[in-house]
Amino acid sequence: IIDETRDEQLFSRKDQLLTNSTELVFETINCSALNAEELRRESGFEVINESFNRCVSMLSPFTKDAGIASLNDTETMSVQVSIHVTKCFARAAQFEQCREKIHSLSNLVKDLCRCLQFKNLPRLCTTAAEAVSALAPDNMLQTAMYNCGVLVHLLFY
Repeated sequence: IIDETRDEQLFSRKDQLLTNSTELVFETINCSALNAEELRRESGFEVINESFNRCVSMLSPFTKDAGIASLNDTETMSVQVSIHVTKCFARAAQFEQCREKIHSLSNLVKDLCRCLQFKNLPRLCTTAAEAVSALAPDNMLQTAMYNCGVLVHLLFY
């Protein structure tokens, strides 16, 4: 994931290792939620957050939804990666130390709120709304999301 994220040619290549890698991370956490704790201990949150940040920055009102295009479509790679990483953080939110780590990732909440802006990407918006719901019970994350304007995005969603 690290090499793929830092690759300058990431969005112009046909092979989509980053999409498959982030999906594998999500499925690993989904299979056993305790794997989220292991991911946190091994600095995995920082790695997937870097991927998330890079992919969210590529989203636009003209981006195709990942559900519409084929799975190998490079145009939708940023959407697919964003969905998988958002699901990872939503699933990890059940653990207090994971929530603390999520709060310490400076751009994560901003990127999560940004995902809610794209009405042309309903799967991503739904996943982001679910992540907001999973993170909301934590006071620090709740405040951070409020400061980023998550309420406005959710009201218009």
